[in-house]
Amino acid sequence: MTEWKLVPVEPTEAMMESADAVDWSNEDERGSVINMWHTMLAAAPPPPTLAENATVAPPPVQQREAAELYVPGEFRCAKCGFTLSQFTLDAGTGVVSDRDHPGERCPNDGSPLWRVTWKERAHEHYQRAVEEIQRNSAREEGLREALDKVRAEFTVEYLPSGSYSISHSSDALPRIIELLDRALSHADGDV
Repeated sequence: MTEWKLVPVEPTEAMMESADAVDWSNEDERGSVINMWHTMLAAAPPPPTLAENATVAPPPVQQREAAELYVPGEFRCAKCGFTLSQFTLDAGTGVVSDRDHPGERCPNDGSPLWRVTWKERAHEHYQRAVEEIQRNSAREEGLREALDKVRAEFTVEYLPSGSYSISHSSDALPRIIELLDRALSHADGDV
């Protein structure tokens, strides 16, 4: 299993000195690189503690960008996909605002809920739109096929007077209804 360690982005002087001390005489470059890596990791300083970072706040632009990254008040379970939307209603003013505080757990499996990004939300809406287009296309195709079958049930004769005569078999109407019902249920996936 790979272990992880937090290290500076730029190596410190102690890290570079430990890398310089690696013996390259064994002619195994890969082994030497791995040895260098391990000595640099061993010489890396410990990460700053929370207390050291407590006084450093991100600039307002970064705070705003972080706030704009997530859908306000929306959290999702990574295991089952449950989505929780939290809002607060001020009964006095009627103002609804998002409740953007984590802490709720998934009611299905007790897992923590994670914030939902706008990108995830946009992807979900795109997927729903594609599914709806496909469903409607299938329904439309089913209705076209049913209409073709209905047209086959009727005979239309245009008369010289400009009027027309329509004839059909005696059981045409029940068959038409059956065809339309079948077309709609097939388009809905009921088959």
